[in-house]
Amino acid sequence: METELKLKEAFLMFAYSPKGSLNSVQPEPGIAAAILMELVREGKIALEGKRLKIISHKTSADDLNNDIFQYLKSRKKPPKIKDFLSLLNWKSFHMKKRVRAELLKKRVLIEERKRFLFIPYRLYPPSKRRLKEQLARHIRATIDGKVDAEEYYLSLIALLEAGQILRQVYDSRKEYRAHKSKIKEILNNSKLAKGMSETIQAMQMALITTTVIIPATTS
Repeated sequence: METELKLKEAFLMFAYSPKGSLNSVQPEPGIAAAILMELVREGKIALEGKRLKIISHKTSADDLNNDIFQYLKSRKKPPKIKDFLSLLNWKSFHMKKRVRAELLKKRVLIEERKRFLFIPYRLYPPSKRRLKEQLARHIRATIDGKVDAEEYYLSLIALLEAGQILRQVYDSRKEYRAHKSKIKEILNNSKLAKGMSETIQAMQMALITTTVIIPATTS
């Protein structure tokens, strides 16, 4: 199944609730991990054990990916995946803002300006609900083994599960919990997922160190 969304865009789309607030996770570690996976798919880098290795010096056509790639190339030696993801969390690449801007441009999200007393805030609910449901349906079918496990969807499942967002593709927490064993099985048995394990573990560690509970009125 083809999709118009890049990996990092799909991840952030699912990070927003139907009402437009962020779920109780910080999405930056997931976005950073998604960018690394996209750079691997572009043939720019390879994940070798616990380290990142540059295998091409050509620029990326994606502006955000290219900024991250150029920063990676500026490092004196290949960094450990966990160290690089940690660095990206604190660098001013404005990853969430830039990915969200692309989702707004594609009209996947819409921006709603609100005010609570004298405090302004913004919400970003989905405008293309059909697209989000199509992706969610394909993710569920992949987990259930009803369709071939494509690289894009395995990567997205791994990112969403590590970011504590995968439950959003199910109608209820009960349904999500009922599929936990299948989720674990597909991630453990997939050769691709095993290759991503260091990135996913690094992302989970970054989430542990940066996650805060986000009020419903924040963006």
